[in-house]
Amino acid sequence: MDGNMTTIRKPEENTSKSFSFDHSYWSFDKADPNYAGQQRLYDDLGVELLNHSFNGYNTCIVACKS
Repeated sequence: MDGNMTTIRKPEENTSKSFSFDHSYWSFDKADPNYAGQQRLYDDLGVELLNHSFNGYNTCIVACKS
């Protein structure tokens, strides 16, 4: 991953596909300064989705305990 761009390479065919995302987060190592915990995800995404739900739109929020 580089920023919000992910590239998947298929070496045997010498091809690649790139995808971009609105948000991408690092949640592997809590000691890493770029680590994104549950609070950051909620602040960045959850609040807006909840507000959309309260306004009658269908949304989906998946929560898991780490």
